[in-house]
Amino acid sequence: MRKVDESKARWIVRKMAKVMKISVRRVQQAWRRFKDADAISYQEGRERPGRRLPGCMEHSAVLAAVQGGPADAVRLEEAIEGVTGIHIPYNTIHGIMREEDLAGETVVDAQSGEEYRAD
Repeated sequence: MRKVDESKARWIVRKMAKVMKISVRRVQQAWRRFKDADAISYQEGRERPGRRLPGCMEHSAVLAAVQGGPADAVRLEEAIEGVTGIHIPYNTIHGIMREEDLAGETVVDAQSGEEYRAD
């Protein structure tokens, strides 16, 4: 069996990283973990955290704002933020309105003035 010097070891690590489509540093980390623990451990996925569902406070703020009269989600966003100081995105407001059957069936396009279905 041949001996592997440092330059060949670096070449092997780079080649492994290229084949596996990961960084050289990640290969080095995996090798260090393997040497220390005598087993390969996998890193937890670093994915984007999921969005939380609107809570009772947001729900009640939207329902209270809707009682004031008919309005769309963008206007309600500004009104809720002005009154309560809580910023609720308009798409969340619209989702709450759709759950409660308070959203209109059609939407008017701002440029052409045509109505279209909101689904």
